Amino acid sequence: MTLLNTSSVSLVGDGLDCPIPQVVANHLVKTLQMTAEGVPVDVVPAVSELTVRQAAVYLQLGEARVRHMLEKNIIESRQEGDQMMVQRDSLVKFEQRTDRERGRRSAEYRLKHKR
Repeated sequence: MTLLNTSSVSLVGDGLDCPIPQVVANHLVKTLQMTAEGVPVDVVPAVSELTVRQAAVYLQLGEARVRHMLEKNIIESRQEGDQMMVQRDSLVKFEQRTDRERGRRSAEYRLKHKR
C-alpha cells in the first residue's frame, strides 16, 4: 500500500537532508494519521527485548497479569538483574497460540450450538 504519491521523501531541516525509503515514509504517514485520529501508537522495533511494562502495553494487559504469565512460563522470558525481559518474538508466538485456541473454541461452540 502506498500512501504517498512521490518517488522521494526526505527529512529536511537544520542543515539535514536525509532521504527516507518509501516504505518508511508510508509507515510514518500511517502513524501520523492514527495519532491525529486519537489512536494510541507505540513504536517497537521488530526484533527487540521488552520490559514487563512494554510487554503489557504490547499485549494490552496489566503488568501483574503479564508478570504472572512469565512466572508460569506461558510466555518465554529471561531474568536480567532484577528485571524480567521478554523477546518480542515470544509475544507474537503467544498471540498466535491464543488466536488459534480462540478459533478452535469458537468453532467448537458453533458446532455444539448448530440448529
